[in-house]
Amino acid sequence: MRLDRLLLIFGAIAFVMICILLAESTGTPTQGILNSNMCFQSGCHTTFPLNQNPNLLSVTGFPSPTYTPGQNYDITVTVSKNPNVSSGALAGFAAFVNKDGTPFTASVGTIVITDSGTHLMSANTGPAGNIVYVTHSLPKPDPSTVNFTFRWTAPSTTTSNAVLVVGSNSANGDGQPTGDFITKKTFTATPGQSCSFSMSPTSQTFPAAGGTASITMTTASGCAWTATSSTSFITFTSASSGTGSGTVNFSVATNTGSSSRTGTITIAGQTFTVTQAAALPETEKQNFAQFANGDLGGGNQFASTLILLNPSTTQDSSGTAKLFDSNGNSLSVNINGTLANGQFTFDIPSQGIGFFSTDGAGTLQVGSVQLSSTLPLGATILFVSPVGTTGVPGVQSLAHFMLPIEYDLSDLTKAVKTGVAVSNSTSTPVTVTVNLRDAGGKIVTNGTTTIQLTSNGQLAKFPDEIYQGKGIDFTRFKGTLEIVSPTAVNGMAIRTSPGQFTTEPVTEVK
Repeated sequence: MRLDRLLLIFGAIAFVMICILLAESTGTPTQGILNSNMCFQSGCHTTFPLNQNPNLLSVTGFPSPTYTPGQNYDITVTVSKNPNVSSGALAGFAAFVNKDGTPFTASVGTIVITDSGTHLMSANTGPAGNIVYVTHSLPKPDPSTVNFTFRWTAPSTTTSNAVLVVGSNSANGDGQPTGDFITKKTFTATPGQSCSFSMSPTSQTFPAAGGTASITMTTASGCAWTATSSTSFITFTSASSGTGSGTVNFSVATNTGSSSRTGTITIAGQTFTVTQAAALPETEKQNFAQFANGDLGGGNQFASTLILLNPSTTQDSSGTAKLFDSNGNSLSVNINGTLANGQFTFDIPSQGIGFFSTDGAGTLQVGSVQLSSTLPLGATILFVSPVGTTGVPGVQSLAHFMLPIEYDLSDLTKAVKTGVAVSNSTSTPVTVTVNLRDAGGKIVTNGTTTIQLTSNGQLAKFPDEIYQGKGIDFTRFKGTLEIVSPTAVNGMAIRTSPGQFTTEPVTEVK
């Protein structure tokens, strides 16, 4: 028949109460709930006896044998297809919770709708009060199985048992009161320990890149709890249920959207709120013309550490550091113990700091770093070498700049040399003009030359290497090196002397 009316099965000696409503109805009627002699009277589903095929109804989520006072329980009623039809099958149900499972006592706890295909109805039991029950809004087509869901909140006290009664109809959809399977199941839960729960913390903010965190639940031993997530971007990385005090670990996925988003985790009626930032574009750029890592031999190593500070008082910042060798190829190196294949990403919390260090191991590699971030960052790179440690801030690309040059090779025990590192952070090769000027600002004889920088390429040399064979005396020299490029490039000065090593920034020429 068409699945229509469903009266729950409430036993009365030799008879039970079930009535299936017409398909156009909105569930089990009030009079059906209170009438215990309808199911096997004339015109009401007489083909098969009650529970002829009990496997057609299953129920999960009810806390039998013990419920926790005040706890929420999400209950799923699954109605399987009438096995005697191949198409046109329908399914419906009704359910209530009271203290004894009869239709003559009032509800225990509270039923809340969680399924748009269901609604609540009320039946007057007389002096005992009302039964509030949940039933289908319209019968559902049943291709294989149909799920109906609702939430039951246990009473806050421990004075009563709770009996869940569920009735279902696996109807054949032929419009007749024959050939339908009526099933009834009853579940009893006794009151357990009265429990209270507290959650810490109750909220957390995450960057667009996401992350992991933990929630601590505090309660008495024997008190059960279950954690549920309101959204797919919050997933649990440890058990999502437990008994007594415990910890729930979870992960927040990367937000690739342009808007921030929120989600919640509910545990034992407590709510934890997750707020995640939008995926902001990495519009802030800084560059380091020099980067190096590796074994120098003789037990000496050279390592680099990138230090990033987020000065924002309100926003986290994320970004990417790209590593290139001198020829513009991706440079692979261990960063904080993890291999970075040409780049690594980072997240710096509001007013936080991040350290990203190489290990100094392996063949010496030299190159440059291109830094992009969602917010302006304070950025410094430290070089750790056998002769000391030095640092230089990140720079913006410039098309025209100068840097100090100092040589004193007259006493090799005190020799001073200053070199230059230049990098190209564009995808196009560039020819850079280099002018060597004396302390008075004049270009020295043969002091103009060019260097070629490949796409994302880099060069780090001392002037006596750049001008090799030009006849320039660098025994004692103080002056400047001028860099002129058709497109903006990045620069850094490097000064060495016995036992000393430092870097110097460049100065823009305007």
